[in-house]
Amino acid sequence: MNKSILLTILFAIVIFQIANEKIPINDGAIGDAAFYREVAASFLDTLDSEQGYNFLQIQRILPFAIINGVYVILGFEMDNNALMSGMLILNLLMLTLATFWYFSLTKKLRLTKNMEALGFILIFFNFPVLKDFWYNPFTTDMTALAFGIGQINYFVRYEKSKLLLLSLLGAFVWPTTFLIGIILLILPNKALEIYQGERVKSFFPIISTAFIIAIATALSFYLGRTDASFSQTEIIFHKISLICLTPFLMYLMINNPINWEKSIPIMFKSINGSRILGFSATFFGMLFILFLISTNNANLSSYTWAKGFWDQNLRFPLDFLGAHTVYFGVLFPAIIAFLPRVIKAMAKLGTGFTFALLIIAGLTIHPESRLITPFIPFFVLLLLKALRRYSLSTMDLYFAFGLNLILSTFYLQINSADFISKLGNAEALPMMYYGHFGNHFNIIAYLIAIALFAGLTFLSFQAKNKYTREKDV
Repeated sequence: MNKSILLTILFAIVIFQIANEKIPINDGAIGDAAFYREVAASFLDTLDSEQGYNFLQIQRILPFAIINGVYVILGFEMDNNALMSGMLILNLLMLTLATFWYFSLTKKLRLTKNMEALGFILIFFNFPVLKDFWYNPFTTDMTALAFGIGQINYFVRYEKSKLLLLSLLGAFVWPTTFLIGIILLILPNKALEIYQGERVKSFFPIISTAFIIAIATALSFYLGRTDASFSQTEIIFHKISLICLTPFLMYLMINNPINWEKSIPIMFKSINGSRILGFSATFFGMLFILFLISTNNANLSSYTWAKGFWDQNLRFPLDFLGAHTVYFGVLFPAIIAFLPRVIKAMAKLGTGFTFALLIIAGLTIHPESRLITPFIPFFVLLLLKALRRYSLSTMDLYFAFGLNLILSTFYLQINSADFISKLGNAEALPMMYYGHFGNHFNIIAYLIAIALFAGLTFLSFQAKNKYTREKDV
């Protein structure tokens, strides 16, 4: 599939969405979007006032600060419609930059046309890019996705100064972008040890799985995940989710081709004191700068934030797998099918990339898929490297393209009288929109999503079995 055709389809759909529906109340902004629209209108004034912004808000301030600065310099009106137009234009520019970085990356990787097209489909043809960024534009998600592609591009091209600059800017776009960028910059790229031949049997899968489950259980008790604020049904589902997480983690560990017994000493040996000092000074220095800029932290509680974050986890068994499938399409089912090769590709990218992916993997268990938006390019890179020795058929490429287009639901209208009436009712969130967000799943949405994941995973395994493996990645 030619890249010019893919670009034409992508931007045709996006232009259609820009002129199409928006959030139907409050001039197109609710919740956090309404707050960030206000940031775009009064950033400079608020920053200089006693009100200011808190530590979390300042880490998503850059796109709206840009809008405010441009409008002030050019003397534009700052009514809601004008700010909406500015945000849509900024998102469109970021999408254009993201496609430029993507093709720069694929040129460096020397991918075949079909593999290049597959990566493009997995990153850009999904619900957030084709629908959500334009339906609800007052977010940093599009900028974060573009920065994520940029980080991967400069990491692979070994352009450290550009990666550093992008990561510094990312500190004001997405809370975890700077951390991941600094890990890629400072930690070494020495490849980890891979088992040659059959994996040696050990207790590592059992020990590591038990350790993760123990941490998750401890967090649930410490953060009150089973206290009286939850119904008995919610508590039961949470406990079942913890139980179901165990075999999933065991599957990951057993299908892991990394020889951790040899790799862990390599990782610790390559991370010397100067690297640790450099990482600590850079990371905590940036946190200190962010803290100094934020002047409204009186009501910010780390415990309250952690509890709110954890309360959305493990609501239904493996709900994050269904959520990511509905949100991003066939990417995660394909990763599950080609898991050993994906992990092997990760190990060959080195210690720093492996550390970064382990942190991202922790976020992936959260069912709100938008939290991992900046890191989708990381997963796509690994899948492309895992598949590069396969001869991807054009028919399978079109099949993946069609599935992602269908799952994106870009063609469906969200706004209706029923939807508008339910928007303000937290007990009856309409599935037409919130069915794409795993943290809002009800039992019906969960069952549909997990069935989609199971079906697409089965198809991915069928596709895997169809190809003849030439040699290891």
